[in-house]
Amino acid sequence: MINVLIVEDDPMVAVVNKKYVNMVEGFNVVGIAKNADEAKKFLKNTKVNLILLDVYMPGENGIELLKQIREFGYKTDIIMVTADNQGQDIEEALRYGIVDYLIKPFEFLRLKIALSNYLQRYKKVKNESFLTQEDIDSIIISKSVQYSEKKGFDRRTMEKILAALKAYDRPVSSEEIAKNLNISRVTVKKYLDYMDEQGMVKSEVQYGGTGRPITLYYRIL
Repeated sequence: MINVLIVEDDPMVAVVNKKYVNMVEGFNVVGIAKNADEAKKFLKNTKVNLILLDVYMPGENGIELLKQIREFGYKTDIIMVTADNQGQDIEEALRYGIVDYLIKPFEFLRLKIALSNYLQRYKKVKNESFLTQEDIDSIIISKSVQYSEKKGFDRRTMEKILAALKAYDRPVSSEEIAKNLNISRVTVKKYLDYMDEQGMVKSEVQYGGTGRPITLYYRIL
């Protein structure tokens, strides 16, 4: 079993990430840390194989924590899970030996692929006394992400709808977002329902005094 520590300052995102990790066989979330100090204290007392690490946190950021983890000699692997898409930060994270980098918002399938690839590598290195060149190649050479966008969905449109949803501090209907973006309500609802299935947004049904119930959406990642 792979012990996972989630380092994430947003409680709602941390809960979602924990749910996602525990859905993948072979992984178990052993703790959640809200900042770098909590993460370092946890690592002193608990064996952790893998950390899901955010960058933007109060106090020390995730890149600084990554450097300290390497300096302290902790034998734990790290997958960055963050909204930080700056090239210099990604380059630095790669230099310090992360095994993957996921940019929020992400689909569950992308995280599942990252974890599955990690588990395969972990088992191969731990269980084999000697490795062939083919074994090493399968570990070192990055595998392409084996998933594609669902037919009929455009990633740029999805990102635009997510950005619009983030601007609201309350649940909002597909009709309101459609008016804001000048996109048809049917299209917006199709995307929101798909993202709801993927765990990227949440929905709730609001019942008024008259008429049909309204589905409201809010972003969680």
